[in-house]
Amino acid sequence: TKRFYQDFIARNGNICPFCSILPHKHPFGKKRGDFDHYLDKDTYPMASLNLDNLIPMCSECNQDYKHTDNILKNEDGTRRKFIYPYSLEEVFRIEIEGMVFEEDEWIFNVNIISDIDLMLVSNFDSVFNIKDRIKRELGKRYDSWLVEEVRRYATGNTEVTIDGFKVFLLNTANNVIDVTNRTLEAKLLEHSLYMYLGNTHDI
Repeated sequence: TKRFYQDFIARNGNICPFCSILPHKHPFGKKRGDFDHYLDKDTYPMASLNLDNLIPMCSECNQDYKHTDNILKNEDGTRRKFIYPYSLEEVFRIEIEGMVFEEDEWIFNVNIISDIDLMLVSNFDSVFNIKDRIKRELGKRYDSWLVEEVRRYATGNTEVTIDGFKVFLLNTANNVIDVTNRTLEAKLLEHSLYMYLGNTHDI
């Protein structure tokens, strides 16, 4: 399974596609990352023999959210469709709205934008709690990201202005950050933040 894990990460990148935030464990480390039976083996024993059903998932997605849940059923027992993220060609986009700083934390709304059916996105979020985790991660990373971008902007410009910094953030989001790069942690979130700040009236 270690070789399978190494090959899988080499093909698909080391960022977990379920959250698009956290990395898998290093494929050549002493301990490999979590494998998940996407269709749980108790409910779907035959699927446990299918390697496409045995997939790497970051520890947080696997142990804190997915568990051994039956992803093809709602809590009331009705059946539902579910996303297999390793088969997706397009990355989700994240849209931030109404960001304000209140009581020592950032408060904002998050929309997950995708061409996929909205019900599929909702089903996915109900298991992996993506929106709340995005809010937590952005709040945690906001200061360090902005300090670094302010440093980069000030280093390359003799005249420093708010409007100039906003243009700089938009340029970074559109031309520097590669949201399809599955080797760099949380780049999808960083892109979304800079797009929001670059287009907002208050920064």
